[in-house]
Amino acid sequence: MRRLLPFLLLLATLAQAQTWPLFTAPDESFSVEFPGTPKALPGGEGKHFGWAWSEGDIQYIAGYSIIPGYSELTDADEEKAMEVFVTGAMRNLKNPAQKPGPDDAVDIKGTNRDDLAVRMRVLPAPDEDRIFVMKTVGEADFERFFKSFKE
Repeated sequence: MRRLLPFLLLLATLAQAQTWPLFTAPDESFSVEFPGTPKALPGGEGKHFGWAWSEGDIQYIAGYSIIPGYSELTDADEEKAMEVFVTGAMRNLKNPAQKPGPDDAVDIKGTNRDDLAVRMRVLPAPDEDRIFVMKTVGEADFERFFKSFKE
């Protein structure tokens, strides 16, 4: 048993290190797991809201932009609005690529000016007049981050 105790302590420590705290936006519009406690991003002028956690070159960002009147657009205009938003999200990336993601989302990947990997998921929520964005930079676990997102 004495030989087993250090091993069990190590396993308990590793299991605890793998638990990410759930963050819920103040307006309760979404929740997502971050590897640590995120901080609110500055600015936004009442239209853009985001939270980020970073460590070294690794970053996790989640938030949304309010699109007034989005819920009243035709399907074709909703698609155009999403296309404009995605194009804007990709404009500072090197070698950007996009593909359809789950639930009408668009997944984007590329590299930033520091040649770090960037992954984004842009998810339209026209009924809520907003578009959600999740972003990772560097050697981040984007799969886990994106999968933990809930509206």
